[in-house]
Amino acid sequence: NWDDATGEFKRVLALRPDDAKVRQHLAEALYLWGDALAQANQLEHAMTRYRESAEVVDRGAELHTKIALMLARLGRFAEARSELEMALKADPAFVPAQRMLADVQKRQQN
Repeated sequence: NWDDATGEFKRVLALRPDDAKVRQHLAEALYLWGDALAQANQLEHAMTRYRESAEVVDRGAELHTKIALMLARLGRFAEARSELEMALKADPAFVPAQRMLADVQKRQQN
């Protein structure tokens, strides 16, 4: 279960806070947990896991775009736009964020 897996990584990270591999594994587990929650349409919980992942290892544009997708699915377009702007600040050439931003802007106009 995701909670057990991330809990174990957190426990090990507390013992070895400078261990980059443990940090990466924890971030990846939180990210994948977010994906599983998103697929189950548990969008608020998915965003929480994505944000926790970002606190461990910054995934830049990709993670901001994932969070923006959850916000857009919840109809929170202004917040989604803000996340997408952060994504494009991190990587101006990140095409998924560019496309989603155009879509969010259209939805805000309607």
